[in-house]
Amino acid sequence: AILSKCLANVEAYIDFEEDQDIESSILNSAKRDIKELHAAIQKHLADGCRGERLRSGVNMTIAGAPNVGKSSLLNFLSKKPTAIVSDIPGTTRDIVKTDLDIGGYPVNVRDTAGLRKDTSDVVELEGINRARAALDETDLILVVLDAQIVASASNLQTAMINISSYIDSLGVPALRDVMGSRPYSSVRKCIVIVNKMDLIVDKALMQALKLEFGDGLCLISCKTKEGMDEMMQSLSSCLKELCGNPSSENPCFTQPRHRYCLEETCNALARFSSYTDAEVDLAAQEMRNALYSLGKITGHVTIEDILDIIFKEFCIGK
Repeated sequence: AILSKCLANVEAYIDFEEDQDIESSILNSAKRDIKELHAAIQKHLADGCRGERLRSGVNMTIAGAPNVGKSSLLNFLSKKPTAIVSDIPGTTRDIVKTDLDIGGYPVNVRDTAGLRKDTSDVVELEGINRARAALDETDLILVVLDAQIVASASNLQTAMINISSYIDSLGVPALRDVMGSRPYSSVRKCIVIVNKMDLIVDKALMQALKLEFGDGLCLISCKTKEGMDEMMQSLSSCLKELCGNPSSENPCFTQPRHRYCLEETCNALARFSSYTDAEVDLAAQEMRNALYSLGKITGHVTIEDILDIIFKEFCIGK
C-alpha cells in the first residue's frame, strides 16, 4: 500500500503538476516513505534466512577425519543405527542423510566421509569431494576430532594450535573461514566436538579448552554418553540463533523465491533514491520496477489501481 501510494503521488506530479498545482513536496514525502520502506525490507533480508530454515530445516553437516566418531554421533542424534560404525577407516563413502527434530527445530543432518589426503581409493575420494561440497552449502558444521589430539598438548596454547592444524589438515577452506571468525556469524556456525573423552584420564586441559571456546566446543564420549546433554544444549542454542524463536518472532518469508523478489524490490528502491528531482521520470520507472517485483509476492498492482489512488488523493478531473 505504501509503495502504491508513493507511485501514485509521483505519477500525479509528473502528469498533472502544471494543471493542478500539485506541490513538489509530495516528491519529498515519497522519498521519505521509500527510504523507510527500503530500510524495513533490508532489515528483513538481514534475518539470515531464518524463515527458510524454519520451513525447510537447518542443514547440519558432521565432518572430520576418519575414525573420530562421526557416524556414532549421527546414530546418537537420530536414536537409531542410521550409519554403519566400524574401526576400519573410510567406512562412510557417500553422504548419509536424515531429518531430525532437535530442540523443536527441523534439522537436515548429513554425515560425511572422513576427510583425509592420503587415500588412493577412487570411491573414497569421490565421497571426500562430496563431503567438501556439502560443507560449502551447510548452515551448521559439527567438526569431530579425537580427544587424543588435544590431550597430547602440554598447554592450552599448544592444544589450540593442534585443533587449528587438525582443521587445516581436513582441506576445507570454508571450514577454516568459519573457525577463524569467533564469535561465529549468524549465517553459518561451527561447533567443535571433541570425542572419545572416556579415554582421557587428566581432563584439566580439556576443561581449560572448554572455557576458552565456550559453547563453540563440546567434550563428549559417544561410547559412554559423557557430555551428551551439554552438547544437545549447545546445539539447541545454536539452532535458536540460526532459526530465531518461532513462538515470539514472525519470519518475513519462508521461501528463497520470496527473498529473491524482495532483493529485486530493494535494489529498485535504492536506484529510485539515487535520482534527483529533475530525473523524476526515471525515478518513477524504478518505483514501477519495485512494485512489479513486490507484486510477485503480494499480487500485482495494475495501472487501474494506481489511477484509483490518484483520483482519490487529488482533485483530478473535478
